[in-house]
Amino acid sequence: MPNDPLLAALEKLTALRSLDTVEAALLKTLGEIYPSIDSLYLLAWHDNELIEYGALHHGEFASDNGARLTPAHPLFDLQAQLHPNCSKAGMIGEYFIHPLSKVDTLTPSHALLVLHTPKISPAARKLIGSLIRIVENFSELLREKNRDRLTGLLNRHQLEEGIDQLLNRQMRSKGNTEQYWLAMMDIDHFKEVNDTFGHLFGDEVLLTVSQLMQGAFRNQDRLYRYGGEEFVVLLSEVDEDGALGALERFRQDVERYRFPQLGQVTLSIGYCALHAQGNAATALGQADQALYRAKNAGRNQVVRYEPNTTAPQEAPNSSIELF
Repeated sequence: MPNDPLLAALEKLTALRSLDTVEAALLKTLGEIYPSIDSLYLLAWHDNELIEYGALHHGEFASDNGARLTPAHPLFDLQAQLHPNCSKAGMIGEYFIHPLSKVDTLTPSHALLVLHTPKISPAARKLIGSLIRIVENFSELLREKNRDRLTGLLNRHQLEEGIDQLLNRQMRSKGNTEQYWLAMMDIDHFKEVNDTFGHLFGDEVLLTVSQLMQGAFRNQDRLYRYGGEEFVVLLSEVDEDGALGALERFRQDVERYRFPQLGQVTLSIGYCALHAQGNAATALGQADQALYRAKNAGRNQVVRYEPNTTAPQEAPNSSIELF
């Protein structure tokens, strides 16, 4: 096989700047190099179920990305033969399975590349493995750019893209009852921590809160450091009781943790539902209003955005410190 198609594909891949477009380009590239492969899938494990977050059929991308495999899906029976910690490539029936160890998906987890092909040559296996390693290493570089250096959480620049992705999933999933939520969180009285103990100590508080955050939410929830002492989480595929329960548990985890020298630290949380007709700016504004209400009501609580409730205005001479 000539090298030109592969070199052209690599040139296109390395020109991309979004992890999600890199993953889509991986499917497109393999489909172009091996046109005999009629279907290609990117799958991820969540709660012992496989999620399809990318698929290419006869050169066309599927429109229902992010959905669980249903009994009608051609790969539904295959998941019983797979394992979340699969580490070796191989054939299962008419499918070639290759694990993806570093691809950062919309719902990051153990991921698999699945190709529908009756047989695959050793040379093709080697080339596919090499291309996957290149994509994984390139994705790692993009991941470092997209993450906050102190906490390792996604940074503010990735937040709008993450919101838009969930809104697009809602629009594609017509009739689907899955719900998505955005929560904005702020550490209470954080300025006093910096002023009293110094910024290095403040950084330790931010790092500890981010670690508690990573332990409190699911793999499919996206976590961000929004800036300063503010954090954001995007919760996927959960009803309001589940979203509120997760946010309240995290608030309690922070409240119960004993920080060296400080003792107790608390945070306030405002959250809102994501609607397919909305946009990132609207959602962030709504969550910010709910956060303001949580601060104004005494801090250390979770408050939902209510559309008929306006953010309270601080009196001109008020001594209340809201943030």
